[in-house]
Amino acid sequence: MKIERIEIFVTELPVRVKRIFSSGSYDTGPPQQQLGKPVLVKVHAGGVIGLGQVRAISPGHFVADTTHSMVAAIQEIYGPALIGQDPFDIETITAAFDARLAGNPAARAALDIGLYDCMGKALKLPVHKLLGGCCQPHIPLEWSVSMADDVGVMVAEARRAVEEFGMRVLCLKA
Repeated sequence: MKIERIEIFVTELPVRVKRIFSSGSYDTGPPQQQLGKPVLVKVHAGGVIGLGQVRAISPGHFVADTTHSMVAAIQEIYGPALIGQDPFDIETITAAFDARLAGNPAARAALDIGLYDCMGKALKLPVHKLLGGCCQPHIPLEWSVSMADDVGVMVAEARRAVEEFGMRVLCLKA
């Protein structure tokens, strides 16, 4: 099984996300200027298509990858390095990525997710089986409440997360 091609799509999510943390902040920006649009990759190998998606966060304290830098890294550097590779040979692929362009964790994560999805589909197994098995039957989603000077704003956001999205795990920092 060899990787034949990589497709890249920039997906649209008309949601603006702003968060303030103790170590910094991020803002996806208004839709017309969003640097943080999600990037979807399709890894084609042996009749199987593995999917991977990552939402870039605008440059700041967390990850410096933008949608544009992710697409460029995948299209120009990482994608061509994957052609002809065996998707199961993660160590060789990772070494090839390191040799060509270090860093770029979001771009590499999208491809990594796509490779594991491709492997899982080829073996007709869920990806968690490839990673050692299911540790717990459900993983609860977590909502990080953005810091604010006005505690009422934080409470309102927490209430919205619970009522509108059904969140049961909230992360609050004081």
